[in-house]
Amino acid sequence: MTTQNNINANSTNPLKAQYGGTQLSTLTAHTVLGGRNASTLAQIALGAGATLIGVAAANTAHGATLTAGFGIAIASTSGSIVISNTLPEASWVDVTATTQTIVIGMSYSASNSGLVTFTLPTTSIYGATFTIMTGSTSGGWKLAQNAGQIVQFGSVTTTSGTGGSLASTAQGDSITLVCYVANTKWQLVASTGNITVT
Repeated sequence: MTTQNNINANSTNPLKAQYGGTQLSTLTAHTVLGGRNASTLAQIALGAGATLIGVAAANTAHGATLTAGFGIAIASTSGSIVISNTLPEASWVDVTATTQTIVIGMSYSASNSGLVTFTLPTTSIYGATFTIMTGSTSGGWKLAQNAGQIVQFGSVTTTSGTGGSLASTAQGDSITLVCYVANTKWQLVASTGNITVT
């Protein structure tokens, strides 16, 4: 027995997806096709520098640009997505002023003839780190906090908020801190000298 299959598809009755067609009578330029369900396809438009973003157990989302997280920059242009790190790596700053707000990933030496007051950043991520040491002068340094912040130093914790601090007592004192709760909690993981905890 011979079986003959006829395909009767045209712009009015396009071939269905489950039979190898698109079920679309026209295609929009510069779109991609995504499965909507078992039998239909949809055209998805992508803007300049956009990509497909999937949604679990749902239809494919429309094209979207990527969102940059902390320390990340994203440049989306036509045909290109460039992702780069904005955090400095192993960079040292010799601070000769009397105040300095900490920038994540930076390290500092305090080289003012008087006290240099460093302040924790208000925004930080888990694992963020920085170092402070005394520099070419003996003015010393103090690490100040913002509201809701603390520093854990072994079994001792600084006073929460702006009343808490760490401070050097002699030239050569240094500290390295790591953030263990985003924005609010830091731990001193290395130190040299006799550090005052308030």
